[in-house]
Amino acid sequence: MLGLLAGTLNGAGVGAQVIDFNADDSSAANTGHFILAVDIARFIDPAIFAAGVAAHLDELRNSARLPGVDTIRLPGDERARRHAARTEQGIPIIPALAVVLNRLADRLTIRPIP
Repeated sequence: MLGLLAGTLNGAGVGAQVIDFNADDSSAANTGHFILAVDIARFIDPAIFAAGVAAHLDELRNSARLPGVDTIRLPGDERARRHAARTEQGIPIIPALAVVLNRLADRLTIRPIP
């Protein structure tokens, strides 16, 4: 349904008509977009909705795993994990880049990165 709205509704490609820009970078991808904004409060108390979503996500994360799969990840999980790690430990920078940035900091007379 979302593909139909993202394509047919605005004249873009649908299904096989959409060019995979990862495989073909010379043709127009002809992709469309569809954005839906929903005011949850018009349907249900947002706290009840949030609790329902959390319960559903917990159920998905705790479902049976295929052999060799240790963790079930959902969209946003990895980003949240990296954000927490980088907030606590900082953003990793390769040593060569750190040298260049610290030379620039020295020229600008600002504090170098640790």
